[in-house]
This record gives sequence, structure tokens and C-alpha cells, in this order.
Amino acid sequence: MSEPKRAKRKKSSRAAERPSRRARRFEPEATSLGQAALVLICLGAALLGAGFYGQALRDAPLSYAPGLIIGSLIVLFFGWQQASVRAAPLLVGDPGVASEEADPLRWLPWSKVEAVVLEKDAVVVRGDGRAVSVPLAVFSQGAAWVVKEAMARVPAKVKIDEAARAKLVADEAMGEVRDLGPAQVAGAHCRASDRVIAFDEDAKLCPRCGEVYHKEEVPETCLSCSAELGELRAEAPKG
Repeated sequence: MSEPKRAKRKKSSRAAERPSRRARRFEPEATSLGQAALVLICLGAALLGAGFYGQALRDAPLSYAPGLIIGSLIVLFFGWQQASVRAAPLLVGDPGVASEEADPLRWLPWSKVEAVVLEKDAVVVRGDGRAVSVPLAVFSQGAAWVVKEAMARVPAKVKIDEAARAKLVADEAMGEVRDLGPAQVAGAHCRASDRVIAFDEDAKLCPRCGEVYHKEEVPETCLSCSAELGELRAEAPKG
């Protein structure tokens, strides 16, 4: 006699209710430094070929051929060295700002941002005891999106004047949009009460800056960005 089929267990709808986060990924753009590296590599290869010909393929080797070979190797070394200095891709979105140079990613959350400034042709995001620098020459659109997101989430922290911001126009067609899934916040502390979030389902996140609150401790306005949290409070269980 065959065993009765077990009823399929329904997945919890709580995970589905938690909003998924998104971010745009920007690859570094070609710079004058990268072009110079390519020129050095091509020049080094040409010198190496000339030196090899003058030393090994001629009936009477040229006296300066060894110097050409040594010089070409030096030029090639510097060319490859410059070519290897390449910025890691940049991520900008719901969780904040992060560079892919670190694994796992070290996000600088919007809720921790203290200032967004323009310094030496780079947009710099400071907060949480560190800074993320986004060079305009390498990430022109990445920098524009950092400013756009910061103005939408933490406008009081943006210390870039209107004229400079006007030059940083974010293009909706730029960057690869990635779905990062719901935030994993178990073990974090509620910003309002310092209460530990035991389970992800116990958390409510500010929709603007991503600040974390226990579902029973949601304030009227976000303590990090001053956004109204009435909807989150309405969803909170009644004590």
C-alpha cells in the first residue's frame, strides 16, 4: 500500500512581504591613464622587436641593440603596471554605496552617511568612520547617481552646491540594475530603542535611508533622515 502524499508546506509570506533592494552597478570608464598605458605597451613592443632584430637577425649585430631590448622591457613593465591599476566596479542603490574591491561588499548605508562632498574631481561619501571616493574621470555616471540617490534619501547631508550638482546628470539608461533581494538585518540593533532584531521579520526599514527599527519601536519620523514613518507604524502590531 502506497504511503499517503504529504501536503506541501506553504512558504511563509513574510519573506515575500519584505521589499527587495536594488542597486546600479557601474564599470570604470576609460581614462587618459589607461590610454597612456596602452601607448607604453605598444611602444615597448616596437622597441623590443627592433632590439631583437638588431641583435639576433642581422649578420652584424647593432651595438645599441642590447640597450633597445633593455629599454623596451622597462617601458613594457611600466605599461603593464599602469594597465593593472584599474578601479573596482561601483554599486549605488537602496543599501547605500559600495565598491566591489572588498569581498564581501562593505556597504556604506545611507542611514550612516554624514556628508556627501565634492573634492578634487571626486564625489566623496563620508560616514560610519570611513569614506567612499568616486572619481568623476572614472565613474562619471556613478558619481552622478551617488548625488541623485543622496539628494533623494539624505538631502541634508549633501554639501555640494546647486551649480556643481547641475553638471552631474544621472542617466536612467546607465548602469546595470541588479536585484539584491530583501535586507538581512537579523542581529542588528533598533535605531530607536537599541533592541536587538532577533529575526528579519521583526524589522521595519525606513523606505528612504534604510535605517533599521524593531517593528514595535518604530518612531513617527526616521531618526536618521527625518522621513515620515506613519505607514510603518500602522503596520506595527498593537501592544
